[in-house]
Amino acid sequence: MPFAPFVGVNHHGQSILLGCGLISHEDTETFTWLFEAWLSCMSNSPPIGIITDQDKAMQKAITNVFPTTRHRWCLWHIMKKVLEKLRAFKEREGIISSLLSAVYDSLSPNMFDEAWHDMMTVYNLWDNDWLNGLYEEWYRWVPCYLNDCFWAGMSTTQRSESMNAFFDGFVNAKTNLKQFVKQYENALRRKVELEWQADAKCFSKKTPCVSRYEMEKQVEEVYTISKFKEFQQELTALMYCDTINCVGSIYEISESFGQDKNKNFEVVFEEAVREVNCICSKFQFRGILCRHALTVLIRNGVEVLPEMYILARWRRDVMRSYSKVKVSYDGQHLTIQQEMYDKMCNAFSEVADIAADDESSYKSVLDWINKALKDLPKQIRCASVETTISPTTDIGEGSCSSNNIEHVINDPVATHHKGRPPSLRKESIIRKKSTQKKKNCRKKYGFRRRCIIIFSSA
Repeated sequence: MPFAPFVGVNHHGQSILLGCGLISHEDTETFTWLFEAWLSCMSNSPPIGIITDQDKAMQKAITNVFPTTRHRWCLWHIMKKVLEKLRAFKEREGIISSLLSAVYDSLSPNMFDEAWHDMMTVYNLWDNDWLNGLYEEWYRWVPCYLNDCFWAGMSTTQRSESMNAFFDGFVNAKTNLKQFVKQYENALRRKVELEWQADAKCFSKKTPCVSRYEMEKQVEEVYTISKFKEFQQELTALMYCDTINCVGSIYEISESFGQDKNKNFEVVFEEAVREVNCICSKFQFRGILCRHALTVLIRNGVEVLPEMYILARWRRDVMRSYSKVKVSYDGQHLTIQQEMYDKMCNAFSEVADIAADDESSYKSVLDWINKALKDLPKQIRCASVETTISPTTDIGEGSCSSNNIEHVINDPVATHHKGRPPSLRKESIIRKKSTQKKKNCRKKYGFRRRCIIIFSSA
């Protein structure tokens, strides 16, 4: 059965599983059910953004269930089709080069439109249905149209694919449904352990600063190690940036890419409110200030980053609400927070059952709760609000588990799904030897050989 994981990003930059579904079909009706079930589990709080492939059935379901969510297509899935779709053209190398430049080098919608129009005109591509279809859906895949929204640095479904690879160590095609439920819990336990290990490392180790800037020390003290290193990379890249023009609050920053290749970026700095915005939109897209913005801040004597540029979701001391909820893979060992949370929930439930039958009692209980909330220490209330994060979601292809499992679970009937059907032909001797060699390689070195395609903007 297709396994459909909902994947997000935690404060260490690790992939986390927000939920999953085992589905019988890959049509609009099934995806609608899956998204509605997931939404109900999330207290009807839809994700800010969602990334999928170009599946039409999934697209319709997302439009129906998540009307306010920004839906983005996986950029890698689109770009890997370029060579196949443009193979017949004699000038395909020039077309591909122009296409990549338009997609990755355009910093604004106007720049993209101009570059796209030039490409279509120079190579006479106005009759190409595939390119015309892509342009009609530009708001779903072109980076410069989407990077104004927070995506935790994601533009592809790579994290979903890596989550599928992660589950390969726990389940396979021969795993039945009853075994899957148990192995699913084991996989979740492993994910939690990895996050705990990263948490412990953040509080026990310090990453040395590479500069004397106070803002670097500021970020090092509050961010996780992985996110601090991302900020550090931007800070060390200041040596490649230079201010070449300044008109009022608008700065023009030139960045050198070597071999006499420079690129200019426009940065707007409002000194009164200490707000800085760069045309590259890295902070909006990734949550890390870019080197161009840092250049302007330092030029204007800003030694400490304004609080608006220190995101709660990247802090090392973030405590997520779900960590208080008891889950099956915790076993018999509950944290103090989980025990207190369970006791309060049980007590509140008994009070609600009684008060719900009488309006005056209902109002009295609500007034008491509001008063108790105000009387709590301000630091605790602020931390609780700031650290309840709604991660950006990345959905891959294809499965689901439930917390309430019956003692007897029967395997579902196998259904037809998308993709190439399994081969029924007899395996050749050469094929058997090749497969065995790969297994031995994985057994000895702990990895499988893979082919990775990288599209670079440089």
